[in-house]
Amino acid sequence: MKKSNHKGNKSASYESLSKKYSDEELAEGFVFPSQLEGEEKETAHREFLKLRMELLKNMTSEEIMFGELTRMKLLQNDYFKLDTYDKGMSFAAQLKDYMRITRRSQAELCVEIGVEKTKLSKLVNGKIKPNAELMFRLEKHSQNTVPALNWYRVYLKDLEQELKENTELKQAQYKFVKSSINLGKAG
Repeated sequence: MKKSNHKGNKSASYESLSKKYSDEELAEGFVFPSQLEGEEKETAHREFLKLRMELLKNMTSEEIMFGELTRMKLLQNDYFKLDTYDKGMSFAAQLKDYMRITRRSQAELCVEIGVEKTKLSKLVNGKIKPNAELMFRLEKHSQNTVPALNWYRVYLKDLEQELKENTELKQAQYKFVKSSINLGKAG
């Protein structure tokens, strides 16, 4: 059935369908669609894909960007639930992905969020750690699509991995401890 943009045609579509089907059958067909099988299922799938492609072709660049940023946020939310670390989800990688999605060069993003070029470059390359100010600026820049809390949680996953892996730093810092508290157990 073709979708119409005109209210008058919707009424005409209902009238023509109501000649063939009862109201119960129409409601069942649209509210509770039947399980399709075989060729009917393939035809419905092709029609769905065709409609989806038409909708995608007509999306504005802003709608596409919003969709990609929403996808980024959802992937981050899924990542936070995992106990594993993924370097592709690091703060630096997410910042690079953010610039790709928003179609911003480092220089453009620097101007738009008020960060020095060298600082952003070091952040993108994982040489320095982000601060809360940057996370709030990224939140505002994305019109709250990717919240500061998500940026913070991405950074926390990086920090957690660093604490797990950096045994050299751990040993170096242990040397500064002159004595440990006594808990009455070995260790």
